[in-house]
Amino acid sequence: MSEDLDDEQLVREFRQGRETAFDALVHRYEFRVRRLVMGFVRDDAVAEDVAQDTFVQAYSKISRLQDPSSFRSWLFAIAVNRARDEVRRSRRWLVDSSQVEEVVSELRASDDASSRAQGRQLGKLLSDLVRGLPPKLREAILLKEIEEMTYAEISQTLGIPMGTAQIRVHRARLRLRADLEDLGLDTKLATGQAPREGAAPPAIEAKRTGGTS
Repeated sequence: MSEDLDDEQLVREFRQGRETAFDALVHRYEFRVRRLVMGFVRDDAVAEDVAQDTFVQAYSKISRLQDPSSFRSWLFAIAVNRARDEVRRSRRWLVDSSQVEEVVSELRASDDASSRAQGRQLGKLLSDLVRGLPPKLREAILLKEIEEMTYAEISQTLGIPMGTAQIRVHRARLRLRADLEDLGLDTKLATGQAPREGAAPPAIEAKRTGGTS
């Protein structure tokens, strides 16, 4: 069963002519690639197009992958680059401050801090704040908190030193915390984890020291 094989084995089998091995890789990563791209564009149709293009490029370039065991980082690097291209191509993905203000107003109007509706609004707010980060910080925090990559994997994906990856994640967390405080929210909300699309965000620790764990 292809599902029982790791990435390296699937890449090697595909290179040996077994097309279904690449299908298994697509099945394994299609949701995660689309979720990563959504951190940049926040549009289902566009994210789907970018994700599909990511796999098309991966299919055509997989012979150049020197280390099959690094397939995940290599694939996400393609996705990040394609998402960058989309953001550069269109200014529609820039965060409108009025959108943030609208969500904040809804949060303040809610009496039930634990309500599912507030959780959804909070997730949307954090998603907007993440998209409003400088590109280098946004990429790092998405890979760390959404894809749960190690700093070594982030380093490999973005082509930067591991220390730089740690610094970018740290700065992104501090920036998100500052943004939430500037909005006047009572943050027990979280800079430790960026929101996952479609899920209520975890609790944010307002007094967290912002370490690079």
